Amino acid sequence: MNNKLFHIQWHITERCNLKCTHCYREPYRKELGFDELISLANKIIKFANNSGRSLIITLTGGEPFLKPEVYDLALYLDNIDAVKTINFITNGTIIPDSILQTISKLNMLYVSLESHQREINDLIRGNSVFKKVTKNLEQLVYNYKIGLMTTLLNSNIHSLIDQFEEFINFFFSKGIYEIVFERFIPVGEAKKLKHELLPNEKILMFYKKLAEVLDVDYDILKYYPAVKLRNNYKDDFKLESIEVLVAECIFGRDGFAILCDGTIYPCRRFDTPIVNVLDDEKFEIELIKGITDKIKEQIKIAQQDCFVCYATIKI
Repeated sequence: MNNKLFHIQWHITERCNLKCTHCYREPYRKELGFDELISLANKIIKFANNSGRSLIITLTGGEPFLKPEVYDLALYLDNIDAVKTINFITNGTIIPDSILQTISKLNMLYVSLESHQREINDLIRGNSVFKKVTKNLEQLVYNYKIGLMTTLLNSNIHSLIDQFEEFINFFFSKGIYEIVFERFIPVGEAKKLKHELLPNEKILMFYKKLAEVLDVDYDILKYYPAVKLRNNYKDDFKLESIEVLVAECIFGRDGFAILCDGTIYPCRRFDTPIVNVLDDEKFEIELIKGITDKIKEQIKIAQQDCFVCYATIKI
């Protein structure tokens, strides 16, 4: 039995119907057809079985529901023993086909929004996006467990700090199960937006506000790159029902990202590729034996002088 969890964020397409200012997609990449997607999936499954791992696979894009093959791919993964759970990250503008409800290992649909205030969200994600997505949420929460993904940027951080309780009340009262906060990293098309990158002190201000409102230990919280809030009582939301969880950096050790052409990165926000999965020999050599020297070297670089790594924050 595979016991150790391994997280894969699989960007199956770079196509999207939005033009978010902070997007890190790279539309020049070649997308794989269904047969290539299955071939790639089989190599990942072989990797998992040979290394004693269970896979948590998150399918995303771009906008994953713009790629018709996504449903058959998810159904295929659903029947694989090595796959423990399947998630999706979507911009929330598209209601998925109802076939998604038949996937037994489906865990969460994560929807991206940047604020509970229409003006702030739409400044980042586009005109009328807030209205459309919040309307779709009314339908989505009846059929799926819905998480919210919010990126911490200079454009929304002051609102999130000043109106943190209003933010979480707005979304949890709509039946959202989880809210995930991640910091913005300027990669891909967002490289030009370095002014949106938060200085460490602003991130820590947000963490302090979160710790104060939800009565958790800030001295533990401040060391983690992402924070997740979970509402354990969906039908009776109150602050006391929120569980605060933290995420460590997986960076090639307990997970990696796969882009739409099959290229693997130790993290989607780390812009040095490791290998392409469709290259049989390299995939076997680079990944099945564990953490490679190349990944180890990248970890050292990130820990020393790269803003990607949260460990560089000076407390």
